[in-house]
Amino acid sequence: MGLTEDLNRLDQLHDSGELSREQSDAEKSRILDACVNRIKKWPRSGGRRAITQRAIRGIVTFIELSQGSAVLWLETQIVTIERFAKPILISAGDRVLVVGTVTDEKLQAILYINESNGDESIKESRKMARKLLATGTAMMFGALAVLLTVAFAALRDPTLQSAVGIARIVIYTTSFAAALTLGSLSIIPLGAGLLQRDLHQMIDREYLKIRGLL
Repeated sequence: MGLTEDLNRLDQLHDSGELSREQSDAEKSRILDACVNRIKKWPRSGGRRAITQRAIRGIVTFIELSQGSAVLWLETQIVTIERFAKPILISAGDRVLVVGTVTDEKLQAILYINESNGDESIKESRKMARKLLATGTAMMFGALAVLLTVAFAALRDPTLQSAVGIARIVIYTTSFAAALTLGSLSIIPLGAGLLQRDLHQMIDREYLKIRGLL
């Protein structure tokens, strides 16, 4: 059972009368506050963070919704959320947990959980991380394949010393440069995918510790 499933289970236990609202909220707080504290300490190694990440949990004091995005105040933090697959179901007064990266004092959400109504984007964020990693890996292997093909063809081309060879040198050089560009661009989806994957794995590990399974 995962984090979102357990949060839903707590809501069901409250709805059935097995837990009071106070008991349900206390258990949610125990789980989610531990995850937030874990994110604040991540990463432990390296001494310097290339990207500043943050987790914040609090009450939404203001929200402005538009198609596929939202800007909200979570306590004193400005948060931006983008979600195109499903509507963002957040209102002023809701209690929300947001995990994301900080740029220019704004927190760009990677995932969120609305504790007030159960809306969350964890599953979509996991899918996006897998897509980014797959895209970056494909781009990198594609660039490597082009580089090897061009190098092999150039080494075996007997016309390079002739006048015709000048045109072929231009073609080989252009292909080589394109492959290097593709390889460089692959760093973008790979880096974003690895960041999201690490955040999810960290949350999962902390959650398992809370449940005594790790």
